[in-house]
Amino acid sequence: ASVWAAPTSKAFALNLLAGLTAAVTVLLVYVLAVGLVRQSDSPAVWPGSSVAPGGTAFGAALGALTLAFAQTIWQHGTYFSPYIFTAFFTILIVAAMVRWWKRASDKDGAWWLFLILMLFGLDFSVHRTNAVLLPGLIVWIALRRPRTFLSPPSWLAAIGGLVLGLAASLHLIPIALADPAINMGDPSTLSRFWDYVSLQQYGGGWLFHLLPRKAPFWGVQVMDYIHGFAANFLPTSGGAGIVGILPALLGMIGLFGLWRRNARLAIGLLVLFILTSAGAIAYFNVPDDFFRSMYRHYMPSYVIFGLWMAYGGAMIVILLMQTGPGWRALGGLLSAVLVIAVPARQLADNYFRLDGSRNYFCADYGRNLLAGLPEKTILFTFGDNDTFNLWYLQGVEHVRPDVTVVNYWLLNTPWYVAQLRQRDPELVFPPEIADSPAIAPHPIQDTTIMVAVPADPARFAVASPIRLPDSIAVAVKPSIADRYIMASEWILLHMVQAGEWNRPICFSAAGGEAIPSCWKPYLRLEGLCRRIVPIPEVPLNRELLQKNLLDVYSYRGFADKDIFIDDATRTMAANYLGAFLNLASEYVNARDHAAGDKIMARMKRLIPPGRLAPLPPSMQQALRVWGYR
Repeated sequence: ASVWAAPTSKAFALNLLAGLTAAVTVLLVYVLAVGLVRQSDSPAVWPGSSVAPGGTAFGAALGALTLAFAQTIWQHGTYFSPYIFTAFFTILIVAAMVRWWKRASDKDGAWWLFLILMLFGLDFSVHRTNAVLLPGLIVWIALRRPRTFLSPPSWLAAIGGLVLGLAASLHLIPIALADPAINMGDPSTLSRFWDYVSLQQYGGGWLFHLLPRKAPFWGVQVMDYIHGFAANFLPTSGGAGIVGILPALLGMIGLFGLWRRNARLAIGLLVLFILTSAGAIAYFNVPDDFFRSMYRHYMPSYVIFGLWMAYGGAMIVILLMQTGPGWRALGGLLSAVLVIAVPARQLADNYFRLDGSRNYFCADYGRNLLAGLPEKTILFTFGDNDTFNLWYLQGVEHVRPDVTVVNYWLLNTPWYVAQLRQRDPELVFPPEIADSPAIAPHPIQDTTIMVAVPADPARFAVASPIRLPDSIAVAVKPSIADRYIMASEWILLHMVQAGEWNRPICFSAAGGEAIPSCWKPYLRLEGLCRRIVPIPEVPLNRELLQKNLLDVYSYRGFADKDIFIDDATRTMAANYLGAFLNLASEYVNARDHAAGDKIMARMKRLIPPGRLAPLPPSMQQALRVWGYR
C-alpha cells in the first residue's frame, strides 16, 4: 500500500482496505471461473478425469493472478479510492447474473433478479461506473429467458431490489447533517441530496451528454480504451516482448472454451463485455489530452475479461493434464510453467510502476505547500492534486490548521461558501453572495478597482529599501459574455479589498493559467505558492524562496531511480523545478553566477530533471540554458 506517514495512520489503514478489496475481487473472479468450469452443461467437452478438480483450481489461479497483476486493478489496490470498489461490485453483479442464468426457470429466479438490481443500487452510492452494465443486463435476460420481461413478479423483484439498493444512498443525509470536515454538496436535505446525486454542480443531468463528442470518437475515445486494454492485457512494450500477448490470448481461449461448452452463456458474457466497453466510452466522453488516465472507468470490462482469463487458464491446464499417462507428467510441467509465467510476467512488468511502499510524493507535496506558507494564510487551490491532500493533512493529521484552504472553483457553489463561512468566520465575503441561496456570475464592466495598501513592508516580507505604494490598481475585465466574471473571482476581489491585508493571500503554483490575470502583476513566487504582494511587478524574495526550497521542503524519492514517478506526480513536481529555475535566474540577474550554479546543482541532486520527462517545452528550454538536456 502507499505510505502517507506511519503504518498506523488512517491513510495507511484505508490503503490497506483498498488492497484487501482488490484481493477479494480477484478471489471472487477465481471462484466464479471455477464454478463455471465445473458446471456439467456439456460433459463431452470436459471428459472426466481424476485430475480435473485440481487442474481447474490450478488453471483458474493462472488467470486470476494475471488479472491481479494487471496495471489498473493493481494500481487502485494500492491506494484508497472508489474505483477498486467498482471492480468489487462488478464481479458481485456478474456472479449474481450467472447465478440467475442457471436459476432463471426456477421459482427463485425472481429473487436473483432482486439481488442483481439491489447490487446495482448499492454500487450507485460508491460510484456510477457499473451503470454501463445495465444495457448488457437487458440483453442477458433476452438471451436466457425473454419471457422474464412479461413476468410481473420479475418486474416487482427487479424494481424492489433497485429501489432498496438506491435507498442506501440516503445515508448521505445524516452524514451531511453531522457536518463532516469535507461535506461535498451538503446533501443534508432531500432537494440538496437530489442535486448531489444528479451532479447538479457539474452541469446536472447525471452528466449524461452523449453529443457532442468532446474529442474524435474513433481516433481519441475508442483509442483511449484500446490503449487501456493493451496496458493491462497486451503489454508488448518495455520488457514484456512476445510474452505480453499471453494475457489477451488466455482470455480469448477462455471465451472460446466457454462457447464450446455453453454457447449462449458465452455470447451473453461477450455482449456484456462489448456493451460495457462501448458504454464506458460513450458515457464518459473523454476529452482529448485529458489530464488523468480514464482507464479506471473501464474497470468493469477488465473484470469480465479477467473472468475469461481464469476460465481459459483452467481449460488449458485440464486439457494438458488429461493426456495419456505417458504425457501427463509433461502436461503437469507445462501447466506449472504457464501458471507461473503469465502472471509472473505481469508482476515483473508492473511491480516497479505500481509499488507504492516508498511513494511519498503526494504527501510531501502537501506538507511542503503548507509548511512554506506564512501564518494564517488564505490559500487558493485549483484541482484534486493540490486540494485533497491538504484537506487530509489538515483534517486528519492536523498539519497547519491555521491555514484556510479555499478551492477556487468550488467558490462558485453556495454549499461550499456556506461551509467556509462556518469554518473560518474571519473570511470576508460580498454581502450579495453571503446572503444568497444561489451563486451566479457577477455583472461587471471593464473597471479598475483601487485597493488601499498599509504602510508596513514587514507584513509582506518585503525588504526595507522597497517602499509600498499607498494603493494598487487592479484591472478587472469581464470573462463571461463580455458582461460577467465568475463568482469565485468576485469573492477573491472582495477578500483582498475588504480584508485590508490582515491575512496573507496565496495561490497554489499548480493553478497556472487558472489564476485570475488581474492579480498576476502582483504575484511573488515563494516556492509551491504565489503570494499577492501589493507592488507592481513585485521582485523575488531570494532569501524566502531559498529557505523554502532548501530548508523547508522535502523531496523524498525523486533522486531514487528505483521509485516510479507517475504522470500526475511529474506534472506537480514541475512546480519545484520552476521555483529552482526562478531562484537561480534571480542570482544570475544579480551577477552572482556562482550562487546560481550552486542552486541548479542542488536541484539536480534533489530532483534530477530527467526523472520528470517529458517536461513542458518552455521548461526544457530554460534547463538547456543551464546545460541540462
